[in-house]
Amino acid sequence: MAGPGAGSDVSHRDLHSLNFCSWKDRKAVAADLRRIYEAAAADMAAAELDAFEEKWVLPHFS
Repeated sequence: MAGPGAGSDVSHRDLHSLNFCSWKDRKAVAADLRRIYEAAAADMAAAELDAFEEKWVLPHFS
């Protein structure tokens, strides 16, 4: 379980990450990032990160 202030840390990470995507994709990217940061376990977060990479990184930077 996250400690006090963890929510604000996630918000800052989300906001910083969104600086690198287009305005039209921001809402969808934020939702996908949230799935990574809110995963209950490290292996679930890793799976969400892999899905995020397949959806957003590989098509845009390959």
